[in-house]
Amino acid sequence: MYKAFEKAYDLLAEKKEYELFNVAESNKKVNIRLPDIMLITTDDIDPRHKLAWMRNGEKYTLMNCKLEHLVNNHSTLVQVNRAEAVSLEAVHEVEHDLITLKGILTEDGRPKQVTLGPAFKQKFKERMFYT
Repeated sequence: MYKAFEKAYDLLAEKKEYELFNVAESNKKVNIRLPDIMLITTDDIDPRHKLAWMRNGEKYTLMNCKLEHLVNNHSTLVQVNRAEAVSLEAVHEVEHDLITLKGILTEDGRPKQVTLGPAFKQKFKERMFYT
């Protein structure tokens, strides 16, 4: 019974549509529409920063941002491993523990793939297949 209330709260809780972020590449703040975020990864150089791939192809480095904060305020963003979260809209294919994304390409032009961690697999399945 508690699980049902928890799921209903998650689905009905008011989510933010826009948020203001400090962006590393500029000396100003950028107002980002949260539903436009397709992929979040942790920066290799500074783990406090997150890289955000947007629906329009832009990429921002969000300074001092927590992955949990983004996931909690974005209705379709789900954490897939310790350092990454994807929008359910960006998922093209799921094969065992590998998620292929649409609209996000690697440097060599192939679709980007992220690993689905065992600790996050159940939550991902629930969000992907039951929403």
